Amino acid sequence: GYFQLLHNVSGVFECGMTHVIFGPSGSGKTTLLNLISGRTRHGMYSGVRMINGVPHSDQDYRTQLKTVGYVTQRDEFLSELTILETLMFGAMLRVKNDDIDFRLERVREVLKQVDLWQSRYKPVGGATIGSGGISGGQRRRLSIALELLTDSKLLLLDEPTSGLDAAASLKVVQLLRRLSRSGKAVVTTIHQPRTEIFQLFDSLFLLKGGTLIFQGTATRAATFLASSKNVSKEIQLSSYSNPGDYLIDILGCKKDEDEDGEEDHQNPSGLALSREYHQSKFHKEALMKIERLVMKGSNKTKVVQSSRSSIQDFWARSWILYGRRLKLVLAAPKEAIAIYAQCLVVTMIIAMAFSYDPDNYISDAPYQNISVLMFVSSFLCV
Repeated sequence: GYFQLLHNVSGVFECGMTHVIFGPSGSGKTTLLNLISGRTRHGMYSGVRMINGVPHSDQDYRTQLKTVGYVTQRDEFLSELTILETLMFGAMLRVKNDDIDFRLERVREVLKQVDLWQSRYKPVGGATIGSGGISGGQRRRLSIALELLTDSKLLLLDEPTSGLDAAASLKVVQLLRRLSRSGKAVVTTIHQPRTEIFQLFDSLFLLKGGTLIFQGTATRAATFLASSKNVSKEIQLSSYSNPGDYLIDILGCKKDEDEDGEEDHQNPSGLALSREYHQSKFHKEALMKIERLVMKGSNKTKVVQSSRSSIQDFWARSWILYGRRLKLVLAAPKEAIAIYAQCLVVTMIIAMAFSYDPDNYISDAPYQNISVLMFVSSFLCV
């Protein structure tokens, strides 16, 4: 059977603004972000995804969003490389312009954008505490920097403040706000932001139980929920100095269910709030904005991104990855010597185990070759 994760969700993410998909755990934040990014490969959806007001098929949509920046919750880096080397290899793999000076300049610009220029020669190090290297906040900004190399107009982030302290989280969100002011559409998910972080977002996309209950500014969202008949009057907007704290309590981001597993009476169901929102003037305004974008997009034509041949791209990437591997080997010569010595010893064992014996019929050439191939394959897989 099927389980529906999102219900009747529609909205607009405009350039020049910082958008946050906000809601309690299990509300569908990451599912919606994956659907926007075109990374959803499983399941089904109904509806239309548009870019600049132009509807696209699934294949065209994925093609258009290939260069879109997507920052996941986990930071995966090679600990031996420095920040500068990590970005240089990323630029060689992702920036289509083959001019080395262009790539160097792009890396320099991005390092300054994310405030890592002074730390560019530091090794990334491991992600665990005490393993050395850069801090958690710097790792997250390095992840963002890698996605900025392609200079895409859309940047998507899944819980970018997860695992960071208050100061590092604030610095990351301030960076996202600066990026949006440069003309990008920044869309991020977040679970429970602090007050000073909440104030930095331009537009909220509120989800609860897989349903959309509001899209707009924090002030308008608080006004809508405060006047809602489905919200308990025990929580008064006037008692909060910041609308963000009010929204967190209303949505139940701190506590979704009580000990008996039943929903807290102060936290209304997402379905009831969603029905009320879809009948409100706020939703009508959002629909009018979508219609205006569609009207503008009707005069545009779909742009097909040109790319190099897949064979040429394959060999170019292979050489870059080989160069990166060689650099890692040279950075740790003792480990490389141990690996090569292991290969030499295994080769000698194979040679002795499958040496030719005229008195043993199993050593005949066909059987011998098959045995060697099976042994080598199992060794490589392990």
